[in-house]
Amino acid sequence: MKIILFSKKKVSDELKQEVEWYGFKHSENRPEIIISLGGDGTYLRSERDYPGVPKLIIRYNSICKKCEIDDLDKALKRLKDGKYKIRENPKLETKIRRRKLTCVNEFSIRNRYATTALRFYVWVNDERTDEIIADGIVVSTPFGSTGYYKSLGGKKFDKGIGVGFNNPTKRMKHLIVPENSKISIKVIRGDAVFSSDNDPKVILLEKNEIITIRKSKDAARVIDI
Repeated sequence: MKIILFSKKKVSDELKQEVEWYGFKHSENRPEIIISLGGDGTYLRSERDYPGVPKLIIRYNSICKKCEIDDLDKALKRLKDGKYKIRENPKLETKIRRRKLTCVNEFSIRNRYATTALRFYVWVNDERTDEIIADGIVVSTPFGSTGYYKSLGGKKFDKGIGVGFNNPTKRMKHLIVPENSKISIKVIRGDAVFSSDNDPKVILLEKNEIITIRKSKDAARVIDI
């Protein structure tokens, strides 16, 4: 079985040798399992680079809410013995100017400049909100509900799609809608940027551009041991 150790730092030869000592092959060419060494951010980057490949998240960082384990040796032994399960977590997807984007945690639209709020509408299926004035909006998966969505005051959820409002001028309840919902957002005033998870490549939205978000057919596969 081909495994790659994924980290924001260069992986040492000693760690690669440890992988091969257990009978695996350390290879970046079509790996069958990704071992993400780091925190939550490292895992998100690994899913972006290797979408759909099963990932085992190992804590090499003090902040890692998604980590199953912090011992590489123990993890490799359990993989070798087949003592693990693969869990599928739903992702979200959208298209911006014909470019398909997916996320594991959340999509975010927020004000480009901190001094200027956005004005926007949100549709859940065909039902539209009144005009919202806020710094932005977050659309979250269940997996991401302990991240940015929670920091806005949202509660963790296990099913559906979360819609959280970032610093609205009027008090608003965050939403949890069914997973088959279609969520559309139209910014009518203010410079807005769109981001996916922790991808630093944000997109500047055009005026009156409509972003439609729905559950993806693809899933993030996480190894539980």
